[in-house]
Amino acid sequence: MPSLTDRCHVTVPLVIYSATGFMFFPVFQSLIYNKVCLQSQNETGMNESTCLDRSITSKHHLLQTKANHVLLISTVAISLMAMLAAPILGSVSDRKSRKLAMLLPFIGLILEDLTLILQAHFMAEASVYYVVLSELIFGVFGGYMSVFSTTFAFAAHLCKDDKERKSKTMALLEGCLGLGGEQQ
Repeated sequence: MPSLTDRCHVTVPLVIYSATGFMFFPVFQSLIYNKVCLQSQNETGMNESTCLDRSITSKHHLLQTKANHVLLISTVAISLMAMLAAPILGSVSDRKSRKLAMLLPFIGLILEDLTLILQAHFMAEASVYYVVLSELIFGVFGGYMSVFSTTFAFAAHLCKDDKERKSKTMALLEGCLGLGGEQQ
């Protein structure tokens, strides 16, 4: 009977991704709120120090409206791109390699994170709408759901001849999502 370590080579990346994804969203949201505040200084009368004060910015209607608008657009952008990319990833998984299909969303995630780092560095200069570009980049590579679906497909492929092992591996992967704290 296969040991737990036989299944861990799939579960460890999923736990790490889930944990980092859980930490990503509050930071991403904060980046958007800060960029909107800094770029709306003429309209709001706020300065750089008041933009960092959450008790002030959280009550400002214009900032909330603009930031939520950017968050909505970025969510729609990644979702639409991921819907278009998913069939392509499925084809890559079936025809070329399940490992390659698993790797592609992580490459997109790294590229997205690099663009977000650049945006954080150029906080006031780069438009807040560049975060939508970052999400589009990740979406082109399959987005969040492709990370999950390719990991589950790879695990199912590894266990295709043993139904009991497959069930245990799927249960372990589901547990890893919860352990990582993913809220998708």
